[in-house]
Amino acid sequence: MQRFLWAIVLLGLSIQVNAEEIIVSAAASLTNALQQIAQDFSTTHPQATVRFNWGGSGTLARQIEAGAPVDLFISASDKVMDSLQTTSLIDPASRSVVVHNQLVLIVPIQSSTEIHDFTDLAQAKKISIGDPRFVPAGMYATQVFHFYDLTHQVEAHLILASHVRQVLTYVAEQDVEAGLVYKTDALEMADKVRIAAYAPEDSHTPIVYPAAIVKASQHKQLAQEFLNYLNSREAKVIFAHYGFQTP
Repeated sequence: MQRFLWAIVLLGLSIQVNAEEIIVSAAASLTNALQQIAQDFSTTHPQATVRFNWGGSGTLARQIEAGAPVDLFISASDKVMDSLQTTSLIDPASRSVVVHNQLVLIVPIQSSTEIHDFTDLAQAKKISIGDPRFVPAGMYATQVFHFYDLTHQVEAHLILASHVRQVLTYVAEQDVEAGLVYKTDALEMADKVRIAAYAPEDSHTPIVYPAAIVKASQHKQLAQEFLNYLNSREAKVIFAHYGFQTP
């Protein structure tokens, strides 16, 4: 009996020793898709734990620059990832594009607003976008304003958000008349917001989500395995379900 109890104790210690955790800093717009993918990943890696840190890509990059313990970074912008690669904070050999997205104009589903296209924003009193200094969706939004020659007409009416999900909430709760978010975000709250217009592809730089392993990671092998899984057929099915386009 005593030998049996020791066997259980040793087994527990073995599981603790072999257990491994990675921290993935990822753009907030990936939340639902990545949570489901991580659940599926755990079925083939039962001793691995994937923890997420969500936020605007620029904010997450600054955290990595400050030494935050991150193993894998998934940005909503090539530009943000480029900045970390320039300062040698990510492994460039591990870098790959995971998914693509689209930028859309949304309005509250119950709203009687006459906003049907981007040009109608010239008449809006409150428009929300992600803060373009830290949120790629906000950067893309400013490019769209420039494309339609709306920059000076809308700048005094912008409500800046810390991440794209906050923009979605502002519109859903009718705190603003309109907002610019990713298509995938709009689809997740289709009962509260509607897509008024899609931004033309040539109105902004391509919306891609690059992923790369952080050089300071202490769990590079597991981070690479999770990154490989993000590019697997199984993960692509999940991404497509949430409205993302895969390479």
